[in-house]
Amino acid sequence: MEKEEVAPETEQVEKTVGGKLRAAREVSGKSLVEIAAQTRVPLRMLDALERDAISELPPGPYAAGFARNFARAVGLDPQNIASEVLVVTQGVSTPSAYALDLFEPVATNRVPTRALAWTATIIAVALFVAYMVWKSWLMTPDASDERAATPEVTSATPSATPVNPAVAAATAAGPTIAVDPSAPVRIAASERVWFSLEDAGGRSQFDLTLEGGEFYTLKPAQRSLTLRTGRPQSLRILVGETRVPQLGANDAVVSGVALDPASLMQRINTPPLAVPVPTVTAQP
Repeated sequence: MEKEEVAPETEQVEKTVGGKLRAAREVSGKSLVEIAAQTRVPLRMLDALERDAISELPPGPYAAGFARNFARAVGLDPQNIASEVLVVTQGVSTPSAYALDLFEPVATNRVPTRALAWTATIIAVALFVAYMVWKSWLMTPDASDERAATPEVTSATPSATPVNPAVAAATAAGPTIAVDPSAPVRIAASERVWFSLEDAGGRSQFDLTLEGGEFYTLKPAQRSLTLRTGRPQSLRILVGETRVPQLGANDAVVSGVALDPASLMQRINTPPLAVPVPTVTAQP
């Protein structure tokens, strides 16, 4: 009986890494889909290994890690197969076993569960919503405070001579305070207060929360912005050592406060408007 000869082409295929893997898989009776499910190696990577499609494989250590799991699933020596793949893909004659271990597919028991991922997402959303509610509450003035800040005009005492507003303003005005335009501008806090620096379109370019006793020195570029805050009574603006009067009523939202030297000097030297006292005519 004549010995059956192996076709040279078949013998050459089986000598390649892909030929060895395919032959071993066919002997085991497993399909590529089953190998992919067992090893969690992408199906296209298994197919590329069998076809010796080197250009379709990732860098050497990754491809070697896939080949190691493929070999283990079909009963071949994992280390030998991985070494051959590494030599083919990287040209490394002495592969490092440590490098191969680094690129093993991740075990499923080390991947966070879907429930844990959803829990983390819900917590993050809840924290964001809580922050937005807190910030909205901080920036919204209380209605009772607004009423308290509104001056009331009484007519309990009749006045025969009305007060001239211009005269009252001139009387209230003191000597003009000279301020050095190059002096540093600082924003100081007497208690916890939040403020924002906005551009001409009202878009916030910088925001900060100061604790009582802390201050922030404006940078030269920030003097072209305007200030917004919800607690003007807790915030002071200093030009050098000169203090700018309070920007608004307690807990009132103020915005559009110009921070350039000329505008701050005008605030320092402009007295509050005198409120004219209404004239009350005595009834006969």
